[in-house]
Amino acid sequence: MSKINLLKTNELNDKIRKMFSDERKQLIIVSPYNFIGKDIIKLLSESNAKKYFIYRTPKKKKDKEDIYYIKSNLKKNIDYFEIKNLHAKAYISLEYSIITSLNLNESSMKNNFELGVLFDNKINRDLYITLLNQLEELLKENNYRIDLFNDVLINLYDEYNTKREVEGKKIIYNMRLLFRAIMTKSGKNWETDNPNNKAYKEICSKIYDLRKFSEKEYRNDRITLLADKIFKEEDYLYLLKNIKI
Repeated sequence: MSKINLLKTNELNDKIRKMFSDERKQLIIVSPYNFIGKDIIKLLSESNAKKYFIYRTPKKKKDKEDIYYIKSNLKKNIDYFEIKNLHAKAYISLEYSIITSLNLNESSMKNNFELGVLFDNKINRDLYITLLNQLEELLKENNYRIDLFNDVLINLYDEYNTKREVEGKKIIYNMRLLFRAIMTKSGKNWETDNPNNKAYKEICSKIYDLRKFSEKEYRNDRITLLADKIFKEEDYLYLLKNIKI
């Protein structure tokens, strides 16, 4: 697969259906128009993935009826976010993302000429992180507070074969995970953008401004924290949201 692929209607149709069928961890659906086909609702209702459904504020009676139908039939592992004047369409799994003109209804998926771009999230990590950041900002502007990166970070563990930090579904919130999470959310690569441990030291310095630690939690240099230093989940999430380099 090339870095970015341009797809037409039939290809988009196939990829979106495959995404909704195969993804088991996280799906983000940005769909302003809510007259979604029953076959798509069936696919999503059968999915065990955590789903984030971002839709446009319904204005007409028919729009309100459509979103009511969706919410009545999609209740499992799904959060809904209503956004005024939304017009973007995007479908995002942990593996790849699609940004497109295509809506999730029969007319758009079968009859119209639609275009969209598909990209592999791991190959195009910067673009992927930028997309998630943009969606988080959109949600925050509309008074929603959510972190779309939690499952993303677990997925990155699979890529870099560091599963020893993940025990089944329980995450160990240590300094190693926090460093990689902050680097990823800042659009940086934790392996190539950390010459002489500079980025790690900078992040530790910012952590010190927010939290205090005992001497045994430091490395021998007395400057940086031990990579195996474990945080409480609430502290980890607080630091992740408030630190950027």
